[in-house]
Amino acid sequence: MTRILSLITVVGLSAFVALPSQANDRRGYNWTGLYFGVHAGLGTGNVEQSSDLNGLKVEDDPPKKDKPSTGPLGGPVASGQTSVPDFTPDRTTVEGAFQTEADLSGGLVGGYLGYNYQFGNLVFGVDASLSASDLEGSSVTPVGVSTRVSGFLDGSSGQKAFVRSKEETIDAAATYNIDNLAIIAGRLGYAWGHTMVFAKAGVAFADVETSLTVGNRGVLESDERHIGFALGGGFEHAITNNLVVKFEYVHVNLGEEQHDTESNVDGLNLSAASEIDVKIDTFTMGLSYKF
Repeated sequence: MTRILSLITVVGLSAFVALPSQANDRRGYNWTGLYFGVHAGLGTGNVEQSSDLNGLKVEDDPPKKDKPSTGPLGGPVASGQTSVPDFTPDRTTVEGAFQTEADLSGGLVGGYLGYNYQFGNLVFGVDASLSASDLEGSSVTPVGVSTRVSGFLDGSSGQKAFVRSKEETIDAAATYNIDNLAIIAGRLGYAWGHTMVFAKAGVAFADVETSLTVGNRGVLESDERHIGFALGGGFEHAITNNLVVKFEYVHVNLGEEQHDTESNVDGLNLSAASEIDVKIDTFTMGLSYKF
């Protein structure tokens, strides 16, 4: 609903601006021609992540060794036990699936080019844009882990091997970054003199970077290209015969892509499959030169 209201506001404002332009310039304006320009603006969005981390080997804070008053994993010392000389967490693994989401925000700056053909009041066109962006977001989500501890206990009958496990939750910190966004779209506009309202639809491309840190160890990173669709609209106003200002709103659905996250931290070979879904809304202002 918010996106629809934003588009209605843009179209309504453009119609208001268009009326004086039509009255003040009876000669009309020809929108046919090639153009290129620059734009800047803001973006917001949302990322949803679902990862299969079950069994992923990570490591949290290990239990302390040689603690005479407690046994492994914080339990009491066994009967007849005099010390705990050697026990180590030889496996800490994630239990279950991992899901999280984060809001994105940041700025965009870039360029665009296209071509318009005017037929009566209708303007048909194609438009391509490329933006550098710093759209970022992050989240912290608790995840369940199981720590297996093994070693030997000193007892009255000599050393005995043990294996125990402890269930707990630790934080998983996820970060997301989109540093570029490209859109190729067709446009349909309606012109009043020096002003035109338009709608656009096309295909969108973006590189999405992710990073997931589980506990003290377990950094999983990925960088995948997403391909989705773009829908939007706005208005343009020719301030001279060659210079045109543009205000535009675009909703970009980059869809869901699989990210194969990998890392090698302190000798641990880590990998996990993640499904990343990204949606973005952009609000930009541009200035172009029309030939």
